[in-house]
Amino acid sequence: MSAVKDCPKHNVFVGDYYINEEGAVVPTETSEWVVQKYEGDGVFSNKELEDTEGMVCMVLIDGEREFWPVMSLLEPEEAIELGRELINQARGIQEQKRR
Repeated sequence: MSAVKDCPKHNVFVGDYYINEEGAVVPTETSEWVVQKYEGDGVFSNKELEDTEGMVCMVLIDGEREFWPVMSLLEPEEAIELGRELINQARGIQEQKRR
C-alpha cells in the first residue's frame, strides 16, 4: 500500500448536486476525466509518478461548477491494469463499429 494515507481510496462528493429519482447525482455534461498524482496532504499535480511517494488519482472534474465529484486513488499497478482494460474495451467497440 502507498505511503498516502490521508485520503480514502474512492471518494464521491455529492455537493449541491440534485439527486434524481433513481438516487443518481448527474454532473454537468462538460465534466471530464483527468489523471493526476496525489502526493498527500491535499496536494495534487500533473507530474508523472517520479518516486515511490504518492498515488495515481483519477478525477472527474465538473468545470462548470469548479467541483471534483469523483476521485479514485490507484496504486500504479491498478492504474496500469485499468488502462489496459479501457484500451481493450475501446478497441473492441471500434472493431464493432467498423463492421
